[in-house]
Amino acid sequence: MGATTEDMFNDKFWEGLDFVVNAVDNMAARLYVDNKCVWYGKPLLESGTLGTKANSQMVVPHKTQCYGESQDPPEESIPMCTLRNFPNQIEHCIEWGRDKFNALFVDTPGDLISYLDNSKVFTGKLKQDNTSSAVIQSLQRIADFIDMKKNNSFESCVQLARAQFNDYFDYTIRDLLSLFPRDHRDKDGNQFWSGPKRAPTAIPFDANNEMHLNFVACYANLIAKSLNIPEVRDFNTIREMAS
Repeated sequence: MGATTEDMFNDKFWEGLDFVVNAVDNMAARLYVDNKCVWYGKPLLESGTLGTKANSQMVVPHKTQCYGESQDPPEESIPMCTLRNFPNQIEHCIEWGRDKFNALFVDTPGDLISYLDNSKVFTGKLKQDNTSSAVIQSLQRIADFIDMKKNNSFESCVQLARAQFNDYFDYTIRDLLSLFPRDHRDKDGNQFWSGPKRAPTAIPFDANNEMHLNFVACYANLIAKSLNIPEVRDFNTIREMAS
């Protein structure tokens, strides 16, 4: 919701509503919808969640305080739905990167230590606290780390780094675009990729691209460091392995 989508959410759209229920994920969109509801005289139920916290506010134009007249405290975190599906600001990308970093270089080595300490207790708690797919992903990451530690080879670290590059920036994007092509329209005939939902572009790995090689080199060395595998800092050697 915003100025970039007013061709879809036009006068006819707003005038055709009886009331509005808000469940948007950022302050700018909330204020925008609030302003439109006051302008068109539509009652608004504003609602939101942030972690375990929640709020709701009923706005009746010209009778109650509108949403924009009060000020919420600054948002301390970014909704996971935005991070996972449609990050559209640099802070979304930074938070996404932090989340991936912790999962790969903090949580997984910690899980590996717990698993080796007592595998039955670890897997039992894992099944209790997670979905079956999350359990499989966690155990697969642990298995990958065990294999790399057995091999004690930096090349296996590069192999995992390449696989992650492909997953993050190539294969996942291709899968998404196969489900929602660039010209995809929703059930109402509106363009799916519009406003903050920007169509992504798949990036195949190129060993001669400095940014691609930096990703693989940093990733592989962080994995090697966490597993006490001898690190490699020579970029030409890493380029050959990654190729």
